[in-house]
Amino acid sequence: MSSKHSMGIRLEPEDRQLLEELATKWNLNAADIVRIAIKSLLEEAKNNGGKIELPYEMKPVKTRKKPTE
Repeated sequence: MSSKHSMGIRLEPEDRQLLEELATKWNLNAADIVRIAIKSLLEEAKNNGGKIELPYEMKPVKTRKKPTE
């Protein structure tokens, strides 16, 4: 049984706008992009003993695509 928890984040209006634009372009929703980015960052940290190098380059991770309507 999966137990998911929500987390609110605050973004600058410009960042939120860009996120929404990218989500539309990539056929995902904004929350999916944030989840992909976080999952990629956590995986990188896990594979490197808790460390990452900045600037961080997001790597692809497996995700479900948003169904087309």
